[in-house]
Amino acid sequence: MSLVDTYKFPYIEITGDHYEMGFSHGKQISEQIREYIKWIRFKSKETIKQSQKRSMSFYNLINNYSNSYINEIHGIAEGANIIFEDAMLCQVRFGKLDNTNDEGCTAFSFKEKSTLNSNLYIGQNQDMDPEFLNFGFVLKLIPSIDIPQIIMFTFPGQIGYAGMNEHGISNFANALYNFQTQKGVPHYILKRKLLEQRSLETCKKILNTINVSEAANVLISDKKNIIDFEFHNKSRYEFTSHDQNSVIHTNHYLTDELIKFENNTLIDSPIRLQRMHNLIKNIYGNINLDNIKNILADHYNFPSSICRHGANNMDTVSGYIADPSNKTFHIRKGFGCEMNWQSYNFD
Repeated sequence: MSLVDTYKFPYIEITGDHYEMGFSHGKQISEQIREYIKWIRFKSKETIKQSQKRSMSFYNLINNYSNSYINEIHGIAEGANIIFEDAMLCQVRFGKLDNTNDEGCTAFSFKEKSTLNSNLYIGQNQDMDPEFLNFGFVLKLIPSIDIPQIIMFTFPGQIGYAGMNEHGISNFANALYNFQTQKGVPHYILKRKLLEQRSLETCKKILNTINVSEAANVLISDKKNIIDFEFHNKSRYEFTSHDQNSVIHTNHYLTDELIKFENNTLIDSPIRLQRMHNLIKNIYGNINLDNIKNILADHYNFPSSICRHGANNMDTVSGYIADPSNKTFHIRKGFGCEMNWQSYNFD
């Protein structure tokens, strides 16, 4: 199966327990997993031994957090016919390397009075190294164990990323900067854990207790409500928007407690944030799927726009809009202006 398609990302389904889902994941896209691992090493400038040593430095952290995920990673390794250390590399990507948080992203969530039918919509544009476009795919988990079905956008061999589960729990994130990597669980493990929850309350407990290795903003919703947490390693604070019916976040700290770490690494981040707010003002109370898609295609301050075209060596490689009330996850391949949206549903 090729992961390169003109209009949409490829789609696979995996079933069973953690190990069985991992094995199916690995077997179905084994070639792409191997290519992804080679690309990670190329970007990190590491030897095979160096990258494997780095990936295994996260083993105890992941195993202590959830041995089930270790079983799933073993399944990926065996299904793809690669060694376990390389399957682990897919979970940590560039973790513990300096100056590797090279992602933009504009995230949003709207609910109740801000939307046309009082539905909740949540999602983001994903701004990354344009080569990531060659690896992305859509993964549906249909577990035989007591965790929800999940639809996510992710990368080969990686068990957690942006997505929504059958109960309407949706998870998106923005990179934040000016941090030193430290001992902590990789963000992709946190993302998977959140997508296995059935309520926003349990998500909040996880966010209040987990230690992560880097900095990021995490935006989550169920069918009715939104929570947003900014992380700076072991520090985390909930961000509360002035508008109870919308949350918009880009790539700079907004909480009073963490703003001291802001160094304007991405100088366009405040511009994108303000642009989103301005665009929303014009449609407040009438926000729907179509005008959200149009906003994610916006080119104000091009090329450092909401729809990013090469600024800071990043493109908008994908976009997501979760509609939990209708159990539908909309995923776009490529630039927002290309409108290559596909819809995925739970049965």
